[in-house]
Amino acid sequence: MQPTTPTKKLLFHEVINLIDKMHQYIIHNKKTIAIVIRGSFKPKGVEFISKEEEPLQIGVSEYNKNHSIPAHIHRPIKATIKSIQEVVYIEKGKVEIQFYSPNKKLIKKAILKKHDFCYFISGGHGFKMLSKSKIFEVKQGPYRGNKFDKEYIK
Repeated sequence: MQPTTPTKKLLFHEVINLIDKMHQYIIHNKKTIAIVIRGSFKPKGVEFISKEEEPLQIGVSEYNKNHSIPAHIHRPIKATIKSIQEVVYIEKGKVEIQFYSPNKKLIKKAILKKHDFCYFISGGHGFKMLSKSKIFEVKQGPYRGNKFDKEYIK
């Protein structure tokens, strides 16, 4: 793929190739299990990583000093959530993440470091702290407790 200039229109396959170099997609049987976004990622304005139809909308933005976003309220919508999705942000430390297929088979491992984050879309996951770590975790609620919300993989 040749480098593109801002005036050149990108073809669809060029956009996919460009995105793949910025993020690590964990794919199993043609289905996205998770997306790893590195802390070094530099968005051009606002860039959404998640698909429009996903129940979680994950965007990365970078703004100049004095930029402002108008105050706003998100309108209520009625939505059906078919699966719980989750995002983890590594504030500090080094974490190994294990990615599992929907049928509970280990498919890949990845190391995340300070300022990396991961968007879990489907399948399962596990964590191993490789150093003292601080992780922020965001997922849909309400939380009903481990007994109802989680099925552990052996």
